[in-house]
Amino acid sequence: MPPSDPPPAPVVDVGIFWDLENVRIPKEVTASTVSSRLRHAILPFGKILEQNLYYDSRKFTERATDRVSLDLTGWHLVDCPTRNSKETLDKKLIVDVMQFAWHHTYQQIPCCVVLITSDGDYSYALSRIRNLGHKTVVIYGEATTTARVLLDVCEVAISFFHDVLSNDNESTEEEDEKSTASSSTSVATSSAATSFAASPPPSGGPEQQRNTTTTASLTTKKRAAAAEATTTTTTATRSPAEQQQQQA
Repeated sequence: MPPSDPPPAPVVDVGIFWDLENVRIPKEVTASTVSSRLRHAILPFGKILEQNLYYDSRKFTERATDRVSLDLTGWHLVDCPTRNSKETLDKKLIVDVMQFAWHHTYQQIPCCVVLITSDGDYSYALSRIRNLGHKTVVIYGEATTTARVLLDVCEVAISFFHDVLSNDNESTEEEDEKSTASSSTSVATSSAATSFAASPPPSGGPEQQRNTTTTASLTTKKRAAAAEATTTTTTATRSPAEQQQQQA
């Protein structure tokens, strides 16, 4: 009896939790572009089941946030108003992350938790989620402001700016295309120049023969006029006695 194929690996549910106050969208990149590149970076870990973005809509820093594009690209916008100078964003995010992980633990379904943050305060929650056997991924912002402990407790660490938003591959492809086009143009120009230099002069047709005859005729007339002018000048410079002697 031939051996049966191994069962397919279960599809992992992925939950994304984004601390927008900690990892912000660059001004030169649109929100829809960021969403698309995040999806491209996260889909290898499984199917995206939950996609939450946490922010305080009343803060001055959020006035330029493109909430429409974020909403249209699938993000669940979780407004976290500040109360009595206390941050509620971290608390809401941690509660939602733990609820997501515990639900899958209870159902015995594998899951993957993706945190987009550089804040080390999430390290304890990530450690407990990883102890439950779930995969943990951190997409961090600037390396200089990222807590080292956050990268140590997660299973996979991805740079938001260098791994997700980087255009190195696209720039390299564009440069290769430009280099190829430039080389083709240079070869074509060199071939045309060589062909022009190697080509023999055009044969003398009727038009060219007429031009040659006309040129020769003009040259003869110029020479006759010059000789006549020379003779007149020589005669004018002689004395009257010499002129009478010549006439005699």
